[in-house]
Amino acid sequence: MLSAALRHHRFMENNAPRPNRIVWVEIPTKDIDRAEASYSKLLDSTMFRKTVAGQELSVFTTPTGAVGGALIQSEDHLPSEHGPTIFLNADPSLNAALERAWDLGLKVLQPATELPAAMGRFAVIMDSEGNRIGLHSVHA
Repeated sequence: MLSAALRHHRFMENNAPRPNRIVWVEIPTKDIDRAEASYSKLLDSTMFRKTVAGQELSVFTTPTGAVGGALIQSEDHLPSEHGPTIFLNADPSLNAALERAWDLGLKVLQPATELPAAMGRFAVIMDSEGNRIGLHSVHA
């Protein structure tokens, strides 16, 4: 699944060197429609649907060259609060993203926390599907 998805991601189109060690993220869902609505509101962003290798994805919009990712629903991808924590960009405002999380009824597992050396702030939520997801912003 990963290799098929990466071929469709914009920064892979010209075989340019990848600037990041992490190149693609898939967040498992139980209900892709519910998860897409939740993430679109949480991140104040649009997503788009794409079928890759026979599986439907809801893809996060990212600028060319950025790390990409998608929501995925399949029997092989199960939501969990016990796996790795993925941190999503909550710019321009972590506080606004957390307010949207509360509006969506999402559980905040760790409130906004300052990082050292002007690295910004982060928080951790439980998404609509039961995944532990981090939010990060360089702005309040």
